[in-house]
Amino acid sequence: MDYNSNTADPCEWDFVGRRAELLRLEKAYATHRLFGIFGMRSVGKSRYVKEFLRSREIKTIYVELRLINSLNMLYSNICAQIGEEPITSVVETTNWLSHLLASLIYVSREETIVLNFDNAEDAIEGSFGDDLMLILSYVMKNCKNVKIFISSTTRVQFSQLHKIFYSIELPPFSKQESLELLQIVADEVDLGEYSDAIVNLSEGLPLVLLMIGSTLKEDDGLFTPEDMVELLVNSRLETLSNEFYPKEDRVGDVYRQFILRLSKEFQIYMTDLDYIPGSFNAKEAGGLLDLEGSQSQAMVKHNILAPIRRRNILTYDAGTGRFNIQGILREVIKATFAIKDLPELRKRYCEVFTEVVGNISEKLGSSEYASALTEFAAEQPNLVKLLGDVAYTRQDTYNFFIEIAAQYTALIERFMPAESDRFYQNCLRLSEMYNRLDDKAMVHLAIGSMATNIKGDLVNGQTNYKHALEVLESMETTDSESKSVVTKSDTDKKLHLATGYQRMGWNMHKQGKNDEAVKYYKKSLKISIYGGKLFEPLVMQSFSSMGIAYTFLGHLDTAEKYHTACLKRREATLGREHPYVGACINNIALVLQQKGEFGRALEYHLRALELKRLSNAPVISIINSLSNVANAYNDLSRFQDAHTLVNEAFDLVVSQNEIRMKDAEALLYNTRGKIYSKEGKLAEARLAFEKTAELSQEISLHGFLFMRRLVSLAKVLERLSEYPDCLWITKEALKLKDETIKHLPHNDIVTDCLQCMSRVYRAIDDRLNYVQSLYDIEAECLRRERVCYGTNVDTKLQEINKVLEDVRQKMENLEL
Repeated sequence: MDYNSNTADPCEWDFVGRRAELLRLEKAYATHRLFGIFGMRSVGKSRYVKEFLRSREIKTIYVELRLINSLNMLYSNICAQIGEEPITSVVETTNWLSHLLASLIYVSREETIVLNFDNAEDAIEGSFGDDLMLILSYVMKNCKNVKIFISSTTRVQFSQLHKIFYSIELPPFSKQESLELLQIVADEVDLGEYSDAIVNLSEGLPLVLLMIGSTLKEDDGLFTPEDMVELLVNSRLETLSNEFYPKEDRVGDVYRQFILRLSKEFQIYMTDLDYIPGSFNAKEAGGLLDLEGSQSQAMVKHNILAPIRRRNILTYDAGTGRFNIQGILREVIKATFAIKDLPELRKRYCEVFTEVVGNISEKLGSSEYASALTEFAAEQPNLVKLLGDVAYTRQDTYNFFIEIAAQYTALIERFMPAESDRFYQNCLRLSEMYNRLDDKAMVHLAIGSMATNIKGDLVNGQTNYKHALEVLESMETTDSESKSVVTKSDTDKKLHLATGYQRMGWNMHKQGKNDEAVKYYKKSLKISIYGGKLFEPLVMQSFSSMGIAYTFLGHLDTAEKYHTACLKRREATLGREHPYVGACINNIALVLQQKGEFGRALEYHLRALELKRLSNAPVISIINSLSNVANAYNDLSRFQDAHTLVNEAFDLVVSQNEIRMKDAEALLYNTRGKIYSKEGKLAEARLAFEKTAELSQEISLHGFLFMRRLVSLAKVLERLSEYPDCLWITKEALKLKDETIKHLPHNDIVTDCLQCMSRVYRAIDDRLNYVQSLYDIEAECLRRERVCYGTNVDTKLQEINKVLEDVRQKMENLEL
């Protein structure tokens, strides 16, 4: 007899890929007799089976089930292929089944034959699906030398035949396999730099790759690879469903029919689930679909997700428990189906994913930090959509978005800064529309935090904090006068007010106004220190901020006490491997550095950096630690090590391409300038310090920090003998003298600036200004001496006395 050896559908391209899947099937073939090959439509199931059988030269009876709609047709088709005359009266008797089994036993008496049932989904879900499964079971039990392959988008199980049944789910092609097929189909086309983009947009689907390749190859290069990328990005479904293609090959039609096999009810479910742009779990799906009786996750899986999954329309990751919809199917769903009640669906989406934001935020501030990062990575597209949906807010969803703005600022700052501006502006608009001053204050706090911590726009940050505090302080005064019983609402208001004080204090510190910063921190702590668990994160943040401010003010012992207290609280609350713990260790290192304990300081800096890296700390936090360690290496003249860390930090800044971190850039240029300066590379140092001065001015940096950066530039200009430029910079720096002294009374940067100016006047032989500069230095040293005595900061006295002695010696020399 002559058997069809897989020539039913001649292929026009060489078989590529599927090496791992072929190897799995090869191993299973020896011990199994029934094989299920499942996967989404046009993923290459049929070709995969045919290639396996062809390579083994196995005699095969190929049955195209898409063309068969009854048992009679199935029986007649198989009989025809094995050269048997079918008997009549199939419906009335079971003789035909005995005849079929006997015929298969006979034709397989000398060697194994394979029944290859292709495109089985329609038959499985059709009117004779149960009978078909029963017949296959009979064949397996009675025909020992027959093996069966079933290719289908719909999964089936053979519980009674599980020992001989082996199933493979065929995924889309890998990137390498996709590229290999594309290069075969479009063999004369130079894909150039667009190959990766085209492969990514194909989603590993052979049908899509074939359509793309043929379009590129046809019409003498009418469409270039660049054209194709643009078409796929902007209108992929339309591009791949061109009317000149045969209807059965058009991507849109292929996948539209694939989805239309679902019942009307499940089509609605798919349309609603498509509103979730990323992957999702069963709980999220159940919440979005608003199922009656609020079904459990197990019931949602069983009643809805599993039936769709069996048809390979949903993918499932067992490791994460998350489902997803193939991208090309999403486009078909959007083009074919309409959401029944979009406003109501948006409301349910808002409810579901506001809860997700809350859960992730809570974990970020706990010992579950690492799992929170993993969870956010999966939820990111869903949460970005959530923030965007604020534009469609109705009164019934308003409170959800205000809750996000008020409570989850840190998550938005770190993970979704690009979406923050539009989100917060919409929240402001809504709070004004509904005349909710308290909500508006919460949004101002969030905007102020974003401006201060991410954008480095300190003035804008201060302005927003001021607006918020005016409202919150007014509400606190009103509540204290009219109420005697503390409610949850009162507690929330106190928390918001304490948060506002803490954030304003940090803004003041960033501006170099550390005395004012301390005042705000104390106000925050006065409210939060006895507030209980709800206030504990804020207490720890205030302790840390207070320690930083006291470090700048020169109260090093006090600073160390605050940092140590914060470290103990954070380790007890968050565990030892948490980025906030790393921040505490980093802050202690800075205090040790100020105390002159450089060896211990470097040890702590390295420990902090390692911990921040291990715990995936916020980028700005890692950047600060990289800068600190680079400065420590620079102190030890380990210049190459220092440059390596600064370069790594700059790479991190560049990687945040969605938003420019001017504050971080200014810091790093300053660090780089100090390294170049100590190396003696003065031209490079000058450029770096000029850049940090420019950026510092852009972000409205004032006081000590800005003055110190200007003086660093002036000293390099002095060493380059660029005296006019040096004098101009020192005079600009001295404009910040009063503000610097006000907020950092013991500072030495004013003295440093005057000494630089004095050396330049002497170098250019400007005797009058030189003498005046000496008197100015003496006056500044005497002022600092009084401050140190008055505040018990005696660590600087020896240095002050040395400068005074030098100045007075120069004055005596002038008189001689």
